[in-house]
Amino acid sequence: MIIKNAIKNFKCGLTAYYKRENDFYFIHSLNNIGVSYRELNNLDSADVYFRKLHEFTLEENNEVWRGLCLENLGFNSYLRGSVEVGVQMVRDAIEIAKAENYPNIVAKQLMRLSEMMFELGRGQEAMDYTLEAKKELRPTQTYSERARIYPLLAKVESLRGNPVEANLYLDSAFKSKDSLTKMFSSVKLMYAKQIVEDEKSKVVSERFKNKIDKEKQSVQRLRWLRNAGAIVLGLLLFVVLLFFLRYREKQKVKERRSHTERETALKELESFRSSITDKNSMIETIQKELHVTLEKLELKEGENLDGLDESELIEQLRKSTLLTDEGWRDFTDVFEKVYPQFFKKLELKHSNLTPSETRFLALSLLRMQNKEMALMLGVGDSAIRQVKSRLRKKLDLKTDE
Repeated sequence: MIIKNAIKNFKCGLTAYYKRENDFYFIHSLNNIGVSYRELNNLDSADVYFRKLHEFTLEENNEVWRGLCLENLGFNSYLRGSVEVGVQMVRDAIEIAKAENYPNIVAKQLMRLSEMMFELGRGQEAMDYTLEAKKELRPTQTYSERARIYPLLAKVESLRGNPVEANLYLDSAFKSKDSLTKMFSSVKLMYAKQIVEDEKSKVVSERFKNKIDKEKQSVQRLRWLRNAGAIVLGLLLFVVLLFFLRYREKQKVKERRSHTERETALKELESFRSSITDKNSMIETIQKELHVTLEKLELKEGENLDGLDESELIEQLRKSTLLTDEGWRDFTDVFEKVYPQFFKKLELKHSNLTPSETRFLALSLLRMQNKEMALMLGVGDSAIRQVKSRLRKKLDLKTDE
């Protein structure tokens, strides 16, 4: 599990460090991925990353790391069974390290070659490589270097027939390995603590993320409600505006129709008034002409003319101008188009008025003369004057009103 996580982290590092100023980290990431895959016995994947590193070292002309790549590729070949190919590649790597003057790297690669020789049963070559590695090692050796060289030296002394020295080296190897184990255990403990801390951080981060997500959802919900409210309000305003426009249009049509009807009614009233005026003039003219004719014929007033009485002729003319009940209804229909609710308002305000007084007021509003009104109402001029006088008292009007 640790190795797999290491591979995952190193792969992340490849993306982050693939820049010339970060060559060191990029190279180490490639190498560590290859070594980790070899620990998992996945040699094919290990070779992929070692070859990538080898190509990169050739581009960058980095001989030290090219030699380390050859060592790793050679050891992988050895593990696959290509012994001689692997051995030769490790030897080539040693020569590069010597040429670059890195004795510590030379020592490690010689120990690698010595381990391979011991496994192959080539004791003498293994002894030679081991002793050469011992010479190349620095005086202050690390625990890992001691843990690796002491077992090889123990085998060398055993081949030489020195069991005491061999046992001493083995004891030193055990002590070095024990120290390494303790160090590794400390590292594992630190790693475990780090995992726990990471898990805690993960939990906290997850909680924080959930809180943020809830807040986002809440904000989105509020935003959705706000937008939905705005849309609904907009639709309501649109509907109200539509109804208002339709209502205004209807009102305009109604006003135009009312105006047209009022204009028509005014024309009808004017025509009605003109007709009464014309008939009244005609009656007066006929009366005058009739008096003249009677005087010429030396007939007395009231005598027949061709079997027709004078008063009868005039009476027929007057009847043609009388405002009958049916005519009055037609008249009020037209009148109220010009003066809406005139009669209703008059009745509410002055409920004590007689029908003849109501008719008189309506005809007065048309500016008709007394004779015309008398003719229409079928009464004499004196009756009209009496109605006027009576109305002034009822309505509390001045004499000139």
